[in-house]
Amino acid sequence: MDFPLKSRLPSAGFLWLCGTAAFAAVFFAWGLREPGLDRVWKLLHELKIGKKQCLSSGDLRLLRDTLRSHPDLSPAILDGAEARILSANTEGWIETEAAYLLIAPGPAKAARLKFRWRPSGPPRPAAIILSGDAEEVRISAEKSGEVDFEIPESLRSSMLIEIRLEDSGGCGGLKAGMQVLSAGGGGKG
Repeated sequence: MDFPLKSRLPSAGFLWLCGTAAFAAVFFAWGLREPGLDRVWKLLHELKIGKKQCLSSGDLRLLRDTLRSHPDLSPAILDGAEARILSANTEGWIETEAAYLLIAPGPAKAARLKFRWRPSGPPRPAAIILSGDAEEVRISAEKSGEVDFEIPESLRSSMLIEIRLEDSGGCGGLKAGMQVLSAGGGGKG
């Protein structure tokens, strides 16, 4: 005897079970993501030891957003200083393709930057590029030597400034040694 095949909709219990399984999968996937502050601490450590040569635009945005949303983080990193180089350095000589300068928030922000560079090849003029949140400033440099300049007001509000030489091509390979001699002080001199 043949029974006719009927098409039936799944029962409410079966739909509840499938919905619960889907919710559990989404919940566990969300839980496996790396927390933002944890990622920031890893980035800061990788910059300090030189493992991270240059931050991607996403990492730079994450670091800037985290510094803005957690106002106690910047003073903790600076440990009382007005400014600090976050990139790996030896006596101020930057060991990576770009340098990251953290400036203290508030009215007593660092205003001057003293910078030295030396080309690895034949001496030639270059430009120091300072990148902030929404602006990029180019400062002309001689073939080698020291440059002392005031950090533009528009960049001081950024808190985190990326410093690189024009001939380094961003994160494409540093062709010169950079040394940040000092950062801070509101007055000229």
